[in-house]
Amino acid sequence: MRGAKLAAALYVLLCVLAWGLVPLGDDGLSGIYVILLALPWSMALPLVDGLPVVAGWGLLVLGMAVNLALILGLGRLLERLRKRRH
Repeated sequence: MRGAKLAAALYVLLCVLAWGLVPLGDDGLSGIYVILLALPWSMALPLVDGLPVVAGWGLLVLGMAVNLALILGLGRLLERLRKRRH
């Protein structure tokens, strides 16, 4: 579980840094790291095309949260499998 917590902490740090870069960019690619870190859920962005920009931001935050939950869940699963094997 220690490795999963470390991976989760690193992922959260990367997400925060990616969101910090968005207001600094002058071009349309300033949010590319946010989109990449929210994959595969960010592929649903075209579904919120006609909605306000906040809906897209919400989808990206939700995607990052799901990815974080998957990292922690996989860490717990691997820990259980490791304990069961010994």
